[in-house]
Amino acid sequence: MVDAFFYGTLIHPKILQRVIGNGGSHLRICPAIVKDFTRHQVKDADYPALVPYSRSRSMFDRDLEPDERSVKGSLVSGLLDEDVRLLDIFEGNEYVREVVPAHPLAPLASLGDVPMDSLVITTPISEALVSKVIEVNTYVWVKSLSELSPDPWAFDDFVKHNAWKWIGSGSDGNRDYAEVDRRREMEGIIAQVDFPDFSHYKLLRTLSAEEFPIHGKDDRIIAVGDIHGMNKSLSDLLTKIAYRPESDTLIHLGDIVTKGSIEGSLAILSFMSTKNIMGVRGNNDQDVIQWWAWRDWIQSFAGGREWLDNIDREYPLRDNDEELPLDPEFWSWSQNRDWEKRIPQGWKLFGRHYNVARAMSREHYDYLRSLPIVMHAPNGHTFFVHAGMLAADPNRKPTHPSQPLSHWPSTRTTKKTVIRSLQETALLQDVPQNKDPWVLLNMRGVEEDGTVTKESGGTPWPELWNDVMDRCGGIDADDLFPDPDAQFAVSAEEGVEVKPLPCFPAMIVYGHIAARGLDPRRWSIGLDTGCVYNRRLTALVLDKGSFFAPLSQDEDPITTTDDIERSSSLLYGDNGRARLVSVEC
Repeated sequence: MVDAFFYGTLIHPKILQRVIGNGGSHLRICPAIVKDFTRHQVKDADYPALVPYSRSRSMFDRDLEPDERSVKGSLVSGLLDEDVRLLDIFEGNEYVREVVPAHPLAPLASLGDVPMDSLVITTPISEALVSKVIEVNTYVWVKSLSELSPDPWAFDDFVKHNAWKWIGSGSDGNRDYAEVDRRREMEGIIAQVDFPDFSHYKLLRTLSAEEFPIHGKDDRIIAVGDIHGMNKSLSDLLTKIAYRPESDTLIHLGDIVTKGSIEGSLAILSFMSTKNIMGVRGNNDQDVIQWWAWRDWIQSFAGGREWLDNIDREYPLRDNDEELPLDPEFWSWSQNRDWEKRIPQGWKLFGRHYNVARAMSREHYDYLRSLPIVMHAPNGHTFFVHAGMLAADPNRKPTHPSQPLSHWPSTRTTKKTVIRSLQETALLQDVPQNKDPWVLLNMRGVEEDGTVTKESGGTPWPELWNDVMDRCGGIDADDLFPDPDAQFAVSAEEGVEVKPLPCFPAMIVYGHIAARGLDPRRWSIGLDTGCVYNRRLTALVLDKGSFFAPLSQDEDPITTTDDIERSSSLLYGDNGRARLVSVEC
């Protein structure tokens, strides 16, 4: 049995009964309130959205009083699993079901015995009434706040002006019920499908000295941030760098497709695949890989190719890579009905990833699928990844014995190059988050409880990476302990003493975080400068001096983003230098 808080159209008992497909004789109901949420009118809709006040605060020009950031509705107890399943379908992908604390304002009573008027409370609520707390499910808005009006939504106004569209004969053409009704007509039975692995993850590619040449005077490594199908911008950047395929090693940091034009994405894929350019997968590349593999799988069924051809003709490609909205009745059409069960839950036909996937060739797919999630260049002590990696498990102290940089690796050799390579390899093997492809493709930060997040909250992961790498003290060749004379330039705050760790630092170069822009730090460099958002496309240029020559005394290295405009040189690796080159998009 499930308890739920309803704050919109489902407060109305008849609408609730319509959705769950029964009279609700097993349910009990009472008025209730949730705190620290706001309720807003969804633009061009009859229904509202529930938003945590911590998120909706930006919609107001002042801090709201406690009663203004409380939402009144109904608490319904006794929902069956089938009821909840149908409610999930009804709410759709605009909402996510979450558990929140609710305060009942009256005793629970049978659904049929409670007058609807008693569920509409307009008078102020005393603190005595909200002393009881019950954990309940509710549906929280997950889409953009731009789709909401800052004006509050009122249930009594809905009853007066719009409820007729949802109950009785007025609801006959209501599209919000269509999917629930269709599922119920199928008696709630949707065949379980054993999906193959569409992801085809390849976690690591370790680059040999030949693949990552750093000794020749003309050798250059050029790493390019997120391209997103911006083919002209890439061409402009390579021209500005004077890219020489015969001596330069070009590496991309993923997200080479989508968001720009489809034509641009295909051109980028053709260039990368025919030139065998190295790179890593981005989260958008991964979605395209999965959609292409799914389409290939669908064609293995009788009639699958014909069905795909038919729906692709019905929804022709647009070069602007915009999502193509499905007709609300798409899945109710007989020619489509039998195929829906073969689409993984949460996947959306005719989104930008699907559209690039259906436009690209087998050669393009093979290239994307060949890309690893991480590339490691041991001779350059550098990792390349799309989103990020962690230098330590954030759930433990960096000095904990399970952390890969808290101790020297078990080996008899004292060769620094071997020890260093073993520790770098251990970062992927011994930090649990680094074994999760989702983390490497999506991470932006880490919450206080150690949870990795793809949102902008939490501590930026490069900050955590640099905190650990700053503590690496190197080793004495005779005794395996931190070398107090190690000459690594560090970025730790002045005056803050930290215990050195028995390790060498490693560089990491990444993309993904366009909102942060160019982000050069001592041991990490973020290169996504938002080309697809009409900003810049940026490359990191490494040469022999990045790995063997100390930074010249008369150079002014970049150590913060404030320095970027006055110098293109920045510290790299142990004591080397690198250049940043960018073009407008």
